[in-house]
Amino acid sequence: MAGPILLVRKRQLVQRWTEDYSLTGTNHAVTALAPRGIDSTMRAIAADPNSYVLAGTAALRVHLPVHDSALTPLSVLTVIVEDAHRATEALRLRATRRGANVVLIEPFDDLIRWNTIEHDGLAYTSPAQTVADLLTGPGRDPEEAAQLINKLAHEDAEWQ
Repeated sequence: MAGPILLVRKRQLVQRWTEDYSLTGTNHAVTALAPRGIDSTMRAIAADPNSYVLAGTAALRVHLPVHDSALTPLSVLTVIVEDAHRATEALRLRATRRGANVVLIEPFDDLIRWNTIEHDGLAYTSPAQTVADLLTGPGRDPEEAAQLINKLAHEDAEWQ
């Protein structure tokens, strides 16, 4: 039976999506070290904002209200890029498998760039993409996803 869509259960939809998707498993991920720190890398990204989209914990901070803080400090910067090798050079990063504080993501398609949010001249993944990325991330990322889901549910009944 066909008909109009009357209700979208966004929380369940994203949870189902992440059964088949993970940020670093579905996309090509390259880990790197920013020897001058994440703040220096953020300044370099700000100098060329059209080439990068910030994701993960960095995006979470943009989607939370100003008076809310993320559960964890920003210790790993996740950046969506077209070409990880070029981004490594442009951002003056060092490729590494251990001790990385930057993860460069080459997406398998452009969906990850849909509905990005601009804040202070930088692009961030959409709230739904940020939730999906955090749900599939390491450490406390799933707890941060829950924090963002709760915030979204407070504003939009379809996230409840």
